Amino acid sequence: MSFMLDAAVLPLALTAEDAKKWVAEQIPLLGSMRLSLEEASALHVRLHLPYGSELCNHTGGLHAAAQLAAAETAALVIAYLLFPVGGVVCNSKAVDLRFRKLARTDLWATAQPEKGASESATLSVRLTAEGKVDVPVLVALVDGAGERVADGTITVNVRRL
Repeated sequence: MSFMLDAAVLPLALTAEDAKKWVAEQIPLLGSMRLSLEEASALHVRLHLPYGSELCNHTGGLHAAAQLAAAETAALVIAYLLFPVGGVVCNSKAVDLRFRKLARTDLWATAQPEKGASESATLSVRLTAEGKVDVPVLVALVDGAGERVADGTITVNVRRL
């Protein structure tokens, strides 16, 4: 997926409320999935994926594609929150997602930068110098009991426009 932020519409720094509005407006698929952004900062993103039969596979578990959409969206939001708004576009470059158990309840997708906030200054310098940078993001999907259903890393490519 690829999403661009319009600098003319958003403030210089993307807030949690800005991110929630942006996700709802810019990613129509998520409305169909009833996926909602609950928390958003440059250190942690959390989305809720409600269980529904329309999102299930042949065994009654949430389809892997629905789980991937939740994890990828969380990773993209983190990438946008790491950089000043405007003038960048984020695309998923690589996905390593391991499914650990069948998901038959609501899930929460979380994301955090692999190297934490301390790395964001270095990434910004590289983005300015090179015009692009890859950001590894740790993602996890957990159920209501806190059990990990899936986890992995999504690499997001950030490019200056």
